[in-house]
Amino acid sequence: MSITITPSKAGVNFTPSSRTVIVSNHTISALDFVVTPPNGVAYKVFGVNFSAFMDGQSPADTVVSAAQVQARLSLIAPYTQWIRLFGSRLGLENAGRIAHSMGLKVACGAWIDTNTTTNELELTSLTTMAKNGDCDLAIVGGEVLFRGDLSEAQLLAYLTRFKQQVPGVPVSTADTDGTLLAHPGVIQAVDFLTVNAYSYWSQTPIEKAVASIHGTYQTMVAAAGGKLVIIAETGWPSCGTPLGAAVPSPDNASAYFLNFVTWTRAYGVPYFYFSAFDETWKAATAEGPQGACWGVFHSDGTMKTGMQDVFDGKMVTPNWLNPALPRRKKR
Repeated sequence: MSITITPSKAGVNFTPSSRTVIVSNHTISALDFVVTPPNGVAYKVFGVNFSAFMDGQSPADTVVSAAQVQARLSLIAPYTQWIRLFGSRLGLENAGRIAHSMGLKVACGAWIDTNTTTNELELTSLTTMAKNGDCDLAIVGGEVLFRGDLSEAQLLAYLTRFKQQVPGVPVSTADTDGTLLAHPGVIQAVDFLTVNAYSYWSQTPIEKAVASIHGTYQTMVAAAGGKLVIIAETGWPSCGTPLGAAVPSPDNASAYFLNFVTWTRAYGVPYFYFSAFDETWKAATAEGPQGACWGVFHSDGTMKTGMQDVFDGKMVTPNWLNPALPRRKKR
């Protein structure tokens, strides 16, 4: 399938469903994200960002058991084809294997920051997972350059090492669009692009939120040189503090989810939605109170109000070129 998008502010056309990346004998394309939903679910999302930490737990003080990983994955397995992991330790070293046993595909991850000791542990564990066949894709670091945790040269060294050790698993790093555009060497080095795109953090009103993502995606496809572009993170918080015109609320969170997924279905865009579950520990981080409220599901595993519409196969009228997001009526 080839889809042409009317030029918007990026001024380009793109056909995301035809883009592929080939590494050794492994080929991935947007078509890998097409699935037949199970009984009772009209539509499965392409992918979600997954964390196994529950209330009272955090990466700072918890190693999650394999049983807990399995229990948390079982809650979302009926609704998604892929999961993305942010780390390869603290119990997440079991997540790829368990997810595969449930029929899910896995984008494994290594959490990379300024701590070179834990960076080495993460990379070693990620490599082991990939060699064991637990990873379909690998993502080394999330917003490492945006935060200034590493230099471009240091990040490229990590990517090169992984490629040399596991040449059959495509690898990338996730970062913001502006950061990736400022580092063309990284775009050249990765096998596919994983882009974080948050209309909320850019203080965009909900009525124009997906139109903003639409423009960002076109820009990144134009810069990718034919490589597959995946939205690595996007979402809208259901609680927290307004940022400019961006207002967190349950209605806006469910409206964004439905509108964004409608857009991806229209253009065959692969993505990992942020996130599967609310994570209460994040409220105490630099993200602020909204950090705890990004889940499609509450932290207890129950689905948030309004989110079921996506899995029921509902769609909204296209609005990303002439944005006027329909407001959800209160139930």
